[in-house]
Amino acid sequence: MKRPDSFILLVIWQFIAASCWLIGIIAAAVFAFPFSPGYEGTSVEVGDVFGMILGSVFLLSCLGISLASGIGLLHRKSWGRIVSIISSALSILLVPIGTVVGILALIYLLKPQVRD
Repeated sequence: MKRPDSFILLVIWQFIAASCWLIGIIAAAVFAFPFSPGYEGTSVEVGDVFGMILGSVFLLSCLGISLASGIGLLHRKSWGRIVSIISSALSILLVPIGTVVGILALIYLLKPQVRD
């Protein structure tokens, strides 16, 4: 059975969203981590480290969800649609393109014929 073009675009979007989350992780590690060169000469507070750990866990979770949904959809697994709905909801945070594509992906994924 041939996969619809909109389905392929959705799979591609999941991998693009995963790469955006990876870029966010790298940017946080380089620029915002309390032990990076930008923090030289300043004191590191406990809140700084806690916030960085919390942000890193969030970004890693979003990366994992995006990758899992792309792989699940690509292999037509039953759980792939559910994880993709979660990933599309999270990609709404990637303003402005992620917001538009995330909403369109949610509309597509919640159609009855896609569910079947």
